[in-house]
Amino acid sequence: MKITTIGIDLAKEVFQIHGVDVHGKAVLRKQLRRSDMTKFFVNLEPCLIGMEACGSSHHWARKLGEFGIVIPQGIRSINKRMPDILGDAENGLPGTLRKLLERLNDHFKELNRQVEELELQIKLWNQENEASQRLEAIPGIGPITASAIVATVGNATEFKNGRQLSASLGLVPKQRSSGGKQTLLGISKRGNTYLRTLMIHGARAVIRFAENKAEPDSWLRKLMMRRNKNVAAVALANKNARIIWALLAKDTKFHPHHTSAVSAAAA
Repeated sequence: MKITTIGIDLAKEVFQIHGVDVHGKAVLRKQLRRSDMTKFFVNLEPCLIGMEACGSSHHWARKLGEFGIVIPQGIRSINKRMPDILGDAENGLPGTLRKLLERLNDHFKELNRQVEELELQIKLWNQENEASQRLEAIPGIGPITASAIVATVGNATEFKNGRQLSASLGLVPKQRSSGGKQTLLGISKRGNTYLRTLMIHGARAVIRFAENKAEPDSWLRKLMMRRNKNVAAVALANKNARIIWALLAKDTKFHPHHTSAVSAAAA
């Protein structure tokens, strides 16, 4: 007889399987070890599977009890695919689950609306703040990052130099130096996590652009030839943090082709 419903008694190593047909008659009683679970159900015709709610039930639900509806990763995919999924009456979603997804989708839309509203408020504030606009001129620093830095750091005069500001954001290497030997590790990741994340994401955007359009002899392209993209992104974020300190502490504007006096003399 065809198995229509299976109940699973979950455990750590040995699982008890109980299957019934359309009339509720038991047609399967079997013990399976963890390593055999996936192999057994792969060779079984699709049926309804029930299991107890416990710590491992979500894992086994992903393995066995899904509806076969797949959405690509990313928030945009949810906006694009959810209307079709909810409107498809033949995809097998139970009514209760369909209503829950509708409610979650409505909540998601409301959150998205609020995010857009807050982003607009931040951009308007950025347009009225002279310091924030100066920071926005730096490649990799948009209005969200610029306004967050100005709101957090102010005029940056409490930092002695740009390296101190960068260190406060956790963008400088950790040191394990002793006996006159200097050992530099990965970045410290201390300080304001939100600002550090914004800085690094902005740097990644610059790197994507620089891969094809930056000048071959530029500092960033040379760095990308020596190190991987993640290291280059952190290095650029570190450099931008020092530029930010100079713009805020010295009340100056950003000049993309600025050359220091020392570099000019060396040339």
